[in-house]
Amino acid sequence: MKLKIYGGLSLTLEQVCSVLPEAVSLPPIRRGDLLRDVEEGVNVVGIIDGEFFQSMAVTPTEVLDALRTGMVVYGAGSMGALRAAELHEFGMVGCGRIFEQIRDNPYFLDDHLGVTFEDASSSHVSFPMVDFAATLEALVMTGSLDESSAERLYGVYASLHFAERGLARLAVHPALSREPRLMRAINLISANVVRQKELDGWELLHRIRDDLSKVVILNTTLNS
Repeated sequence: MKLKIYGGLSLTLEQVCSVLPEAVSLPPIRRGDLLRDVEEGVNVVGIIDGEFFQSMAVTPTEVLDALRTGMVVYGAGSMGALRAAELHEFGMVGCGRIFEQIRDNPYFLDDHLGVTFEDASSSHVSFPMVDFAATLEALVMTGSLDESSAERLYGVYASLHFAERGLARLAVHPALSREPRLMRAINLISANVVRQKELDGWELLHRIRDDLSKVVILNTTLNS
């Protein structure tokens, strides 16, 4: 069984291996990687992170071609969630909340997933919209932030280019400079960040682990 996981941003390569030690853990997927995986006879691929701005993105056609060979492809978190939402009807397995949001919302914007980074071993340079939105929702649900403030912050943050999104940039945005309550809310967000991409990445890893365990049990039963 050959298994590869493309991550490195939402989850570190070490985190991937903590759940799936047998997996080859790789940086964000880019165009051409799946073709190579097919040629190498890889059986299962999990896609969490993928390159958007830095390089050519893996295409839906590449994923479909891989699925046609019998490869099982999972997606969650970032690029994986996007491709799974597009291709779940063709057999790609989607996991996590972000996948569900993209699948169920035809107006979802791809740039809400985007982050900038130096390389897969570096920290995020920008803070993705999906994580920002998840943080706002959690704060509203706990009563720590009112809905009107959340909506205002969401609108301003969404207006930024994805490469410029970050709490430091938000804190100096001219639209918020005369609204002290929103400036205080930014500090609240900073202290209570929900990393939805990471949470969905963990869900993907555990889904693959559980599915592989079921295969092992089935094979053992058939061979007994």
